[in-house]
Amino acid sequence: MLYIIPAGLGDDAQAAFMQRVADTLTKAGGQMVTHQVWQSRTFAYPIKKARQGVYIVAEFDLETENLKTFEREIRLMPDVIRFMIVRKVKKTAEQLEEEKRFREKINERKVHKAHVAAAAAQEKEKKKIEETAAAQPTKETPKVSLEELDKKLDELLSDDNIDT
Repeated sequence: MLYIIPAGLGDDAQAAFMQRVADTLTKAGGQMVTHQVWQSRTFAYPIKKARQGVYIVAEFDLETENLKTFEREIRLMPDVIRFMIVRKVKKTAEQLEEEKRFREKINERKVHKAHVAAAAAQEKEKKKIEETAAAQPTKETPKVSLEELDKKLDELLSDDNIDT
């Protein structure tokens, strides 16, 4: 169960209220397993003229037929702003193992999907590079031998047009 009480009660009043909820549960025939303050929060909008509240989580064991009585008692408490009771399902070892296998299977699919996406991205990049290379005309310059380069250099250096 999760319930909200006003934040301005103070620590002593908050502890007394939590004890009052535990006593109400015991009176209804239940047993408190855990009972702790979860957090204090500011509401998005005022609830029963309160702007802030303290969230308290209580885990308890109670027979189904006594739940209506306990719920009515909590609803009648003026300091409870909101409350919610959720049934906790106890899982068997088989159910836990099945969930583990299911999670592993999902993770394997995610890994496989990531590998496929990476391979597709690499293939796309490879095609893009090939298309770019094919679209650009390549200029092939004729290879010049060293002897031809030396002759050309000598002509340029011996040319009378060079101002020194």
